[in-house]
Amino acid sequence: MENYNQEATQTVKLPIGKFEMVAAIGFFIMIISNFFSFAPIEERTWREIGVGIPVIFACLGGMALIFRRDFFSSFFIAMFCAFFITHEIIICYDNRAVEMGKELGAEGWFRPVVMIFKDAMNPSFCTFWALSGISLALAAIITGWLFQVYQGNKKALLEFQKETPELNA
Repeated sequence: MENYNQEATQTVKLPIGKFEMVAAIGFFIMIISNFFSFAPIEERTWREIGVGIPVIFACLGGMALIFRRDFFSSFFIAMFCAFFITHEIIICYDNRAVEMGKELGAEGWFRPVVMIFKDAMNPSFCTFWALSGISLALAAIITGWLFQVYQGNKKALLEFQKETPELNA
């Protein structure tokens, strides 16, 4: 056990972990997606529609916080970014489709939300890349957060065992 503890203390900890890097890549994909056309029906970029600029700044803040290993704040920034992209798809994209008369089907019913997302999720448009990037960031943040909690608990257990050797017998 002593050899294991010595080896664990001798390992060099990198300043940026794998999960933090993957989350930052997800945020970066979200930032880059702001410069693409929003969706097949909407020719403008996400920045031109209105919400893209605050999302860019939020993603930059999320990247800075994830490198500081502030998983809690990064998680909520990613959740708000995910909310804004889904909001834009449902509200702005759908309103544009109604204006163009492409929202009503042959039978006179409005399209279901699933069909709106299917139409908007073309890989050559912003919506696909924004949702992909923020999904990647959220998955990495949650996984990294769980890993950090696990490592912290493991370290606390080792410290507790060092302080109370009578309980280890």
